[in-house]
Amino acid sequence: MSSGASLERGIARRFALTLLLLYGTVAGAVWLTSARARRDLAALTLKNEAEALAAYVAASGRLDAPELQAPEEEPMRIWLRVRGGGELLAATPGAPALPVSSEDLTEEVVTIEMSEAGGRYLLVAHAVGGRGRRLGSGLVAEAIGSLDRVIAAERRLGLILGLVGLVVIPGAALGGRLLARRALAPIAGLVAAIRAIDPEQPHRRLGPRHPAVEEVAILADAFDDLLERLAGSLEAMRRFTADASHEIRNPLSVLRTGIEVTLRRERAPEEYRRLLAENLQEIVHLQAVLEGLLALARAEPGAEPRLSRSEVHLARLVDEAIERLAPASRERGLTIVSRVDERAVVCADEQLVRLVLFNLLDNAIKHGTPDGPVRVEVERTSAEARIRVANSGPAIPPEQRPRLFDRYYRGGAGTGIGGLGLSVVRWAAEAHGGSVELLDGGSEGVCFEVRLPDG
Repeated sequence: MSSGASLERGIARRFALTLLLLYGTVAGAVWLTSARARRDLAALTLKNEAEALAAYVAASGRLDAPELQAPEEEPMRIWLRVRGGGELLAATPGAPALPVSSEDLTEEVVTIEMSEAGGRYLLVAHAVGGRGRRLGSGLVAEAIGSLDRVIAAERRLGLILGLVGLVVIPGAALGGRLLARRALAPIAGLVAAIRAIDPEQPHRRLGPRHPAVEEVAILADAFDDLLERLAGSLEAMRRFTADASHEIRNPLSVLRTGIEVTLRRERAPEEYRRLLAENLQEIVHLQAVLEGLLALARAEPGAEPRLSRSEVHLARLVDEAIERLAPASRERGLTIVSRVDERAVVCADEQLVRLVLFNLLDNAIKHGTPDGPVRVEVERTSAEARIRVANSGPAIPPEQRPRLFDRYYRGGAGTGIGGLGLSVVRWAAEAHGGSVELLDGGSEGVCFEVRLPDG
């Protein structure tokens, strides 16, 4: 089990936080709207009471209004009083001793919220005698309302909203986690299928899973593509092991057999020289195989080829390659014919170019028709050098040509391809920015052309 963060828990947590934010915003808006509406209703009620008292005093000129006899209880506790000249003239029994409203007020109706030791109150002052008269110089009818019930209602609403949130948010978080688990179930199934893949069955695939979930299907397809590439790499490595063991085992077997035969008895100097020449031929071939393996090891995907460029005379390298492979060509009765432009000089890695020439000639000799010619041509153009190596061997079937230069690819018997040589040739040519291709040899059989740009 991974110790990292759970995607399921992360989705549930983000879902709960989002819902908490939304619910908090809505609940706060509801509470504020309700509180403002209650305060506005209280102010309107007090205004009506103060206005009625002011009308009675103005009409009768007396301070014996029925409303002054006892406080009202609904919708809140309300007291009335009349002031004039800064003095209290009349008041409902038990009215709170709030300060006299300011004598500087010039509005007909003034609403003031006050706090005293006994609680919080809302006071509405109404001028007696009409609009525009200074309140301080005439009579003022005041209605005082206790905000205890309003505040209690606001607290109840806040408590209810809080309790609803305590129930809704955890429930929503649990529901979010269940939804996340259900949504991630296809991925869990995909992980189980991946873990069930046997390394001994590299060609097994996940196949279509949960086609209704597009993202999971895309993930499964991407993983299948990865498995396909890994299976191809594994198959390539298996071919590499088989080819490398084959290419190395044969020269070693020949060397061992030749040495064992030589040591069985005393021989003439000429016979020793002949056996040593044969062994040297096998050592040369073995060296070429090892150089090819090292070259391919340098060609890791994504790695920049490290080239040691210098001025390379292709005529000299062609002569060296023909000399190294002369014993093999004589053994098969082949004649190597060369036609090289002496001006063919390129700025390249000499060791890799030498490997290209050796592998092309070695391939032509191996698969050439006995007693047939092997032709080597090198020409120089204004921008590149072209190397052609041809023999009179059998043509390569069309179905095998697309994979001709693949690493470790080996065609069937008699196809004229196999081993490591051609893949090394392609890698070396492309490392220089060049190319290699199979030309239509016509009567010449099989012909390969390598193009090396100048620097």
